[in-house]
Amino acid sequence: MSDTDTDTQSNSTITQVNIDQVLQVLEDASIECYETKDFISFSTVLDIHLSDPSIYTEEERYDILMKLNEIFNANHDLVYEVGWDIPPILIAFFNCEMKPVFGLMKEKTTVLILKLFEIMSFHGNPKEMLLPCCELISGLKQDDPYTEEFISSLESREDRYFYREKPLRVYMLKFHSLLQLISSCLRRNQTIVPSRFLSMVISKLISFLNSDPEHSRQITVSRRLYTFLRDYVPPDIPDNNQDSIDDLRIVLKQENALQRKLLVFFYSVLIDHLTKPMVPQLINHIYPNMLNPEQKNQLDFLEDFEMMSRFCGLGLSMDLDYPNSYKFEVDKSIELFNQCKKPLNNSDDIFELVIQDYNLTKNRTIAEGLPSLSTSSIVFLYTYYQLIDKPKFFQFPKISFVELVKFQLYTYVPFILNPKLCNLSVVASLMIQTLNSLNDKSLIELNQEQIHSQFESNESGKTILFSYLQYSTTLVFNSNDKLLIKLYFTLLIKIMINLKEEISYQFIFDSLLNCPPFDGFQVGLIGILKDLLMNDRIKVVTKSESETTTNTNTNTNINTEPIEDKLETLKLSGSAPPPPPPVLPPRVTKYIRLTDERANDLMLLFDVFLEETFLINEETEEVELELQTDKLNSLLALLNLINSVRSFPVELVTPRLKDLETNVEKFTNYKVNVDDYLAFITFNVDKAKRFYGVK
Repeated sequence: MSDTDTDTQSNSTITQVNIDQVLQVLEDASIECYETKDFISFSTVLDIHLSDPSIYTEEERYDILMKLNEIFNANHDLVYEVGWDIPPILIAFFNCEMKPVFGLMKEKTTVLILKLFEIMSFHGNPKEMLLPCCELISGLKQDDPYTEEFISSLESREDRYFYREKPLRVYMLKFHSLLQLISSCLRRNQTIVPSRFLSMVISKLISFLNSDPEHSRQITVSRRLYTFLRDYVPPDIPDNNQDSIDDLRIVLKQENALQRKLLVFFYSVLIDHLTKPMVPQLINHIYPNMLNPEQKNQLDFLEDFEMMSRFCGLGLSMDLDYPNSYKFEVDKSIELFNQCKKPLNNSDDIFELVIQDYNLTKNRTIAEGLPSLSTSSIVFLYTYYQLIDKPKFFQFPKISFVELVKFQLYTYVPFILNPKLCNLSVVASLMIQTLNSLNDKSLIELNQEQIHSQFESNESGKTILFSYLQYSTTLVFNSNDKLLIKLYFTLLIKIMINLKEEISYQFIFDSLLNCPPFDGFQVGLIGILKDLLMNDRIKVVTKSESETTTNTNTNTNINTEPIEDKLETLKLSGSAPPPPPPVLPPRVTKYIRLTDERANDLMLLFDVFLEETFLINEETEEVELELQTDKLNSLLALLNLINSVRSFPVELVTPRLKDLETNVEKFTNYKVNVDDYLAFITFNVDKAKRFYGVK
């Protein structure tokens, strides 16, 4: 026999002896504990031998877990006394390596771990186990994934899949085991003050959501938290309680109210947490044509988004009133702006107004009878309930455009101040609500009247409107969400056509001149300006105008002269009275007219874009040339506007085209490697020269 074979046999013997010793020590310690009731000693034995289960092989860990199952099944008193020390040990077993197998029942060690958790849930001390379980779940995170180098080295495709999925799978097993044990502890813990224990659990569950936000939004996690909320029931009253019936009734009433507040609070936090990445799913359900086929294929909305229907129903079962809660939040924001005595001269004044109100404790109170849902969760739940669940025979409140603008300012300012609070699904929900308000025929007259009286006719109102548009722009473009940006531009053009042309033009031009460098914002805004310059304004007939027209037609005198009398007026020659002249067509006007002043403005803007696009420094020994391709898109968009509108003064367009050609020539002469861009610029310049007759 070789030395190597001898060493291998020796190591195997030592390992076998060690595991046998460990099993025997556990058996002896349990017997001694049963006789002496020295439970601390047994806990010490567990800590010594099982604190690092990774030192054992998979077969050895299976033997250890089998021994623990035998010991705890035979001695429930031992479980009750040392159960608080078991969850951390069992969680450590989940982290150990195992052979790749598929199917939970085939994982022998995992099944034994779950059985031990089950024993803990039935026979452990609920008060003592609750704290360690809460501490474990509060910091739960998914382990780092295996390296691609390791996964690529595996021969079997099944093995590669197993190790890719293992970190998430272990994370889920830990979460389900701990939460099931926590739920059991809450249910078995006999007390007349269950809110104390429930508050601890909820605070730790919120920490769990924040410790690993991405993986805590998994559908399996949301389902389990849903059942936790749905199935919660207060524990039994202790058998040895000595309180009188009257005192007990008062305490229970207070406790029930506190538990309800805690559950609603966690429900609100959970909704806000789960919905943050659901912008595509929300838009897909309400505006399915806004997504292209590729975006639809990328969506995984069949499970996680439809789970929100269950959460919505859960809220209704908790007597949550989404429409009234939503209306209350809107009214609160309107009251804030209406009670403001100080003139709002700029967006900083609005920012200060909202933040001061946000920080005041008195304004965190809620209306009587309404639960303490957060503003974000109310907005999303209301939108989901109204536009996706669509309950029949239910009347939703009508909210005007002006009211929604104030409510959005009230909601967006905290989002901008603290980006961690920002929920883009809430932003999308409010944009959808605003679009619906502007499209609602029953609100057309009210919207026009309020827009004129509150926004267009005074400077403070204009400040509110422009601040709202600026904050919306900031939130949307900081998100880099293409669907949200598309929805934003859809809403923006709808807002622009409902404003006076002076207001629309002022916002667009100021934004083009002074906007932050958001990618694609200037290009989209120029596209909106082009549409407003080219399309005719459609006059919307309001209800009052329709009634006036009807009354006018009713009061018009109709000629009832008999047909015989009319025949007498005819001449034998067949001539008849000359027909009345044709009615002139109604005068039409563009949404934004291209006046001389505005043409000058846009030409100056062209100069700015031109200077920012072509960076030329001829003062150095070697001419330095640089083409800013990000600015080039804005320049080309403005050039396309000039080509499309075709009504700019030729004397303004001609020198700009010459300047653009000169810059292109300089880059061409110095052979700067931007030929594709230069060719595209030249193509658009030639088109403009043909339209305007420039030689």
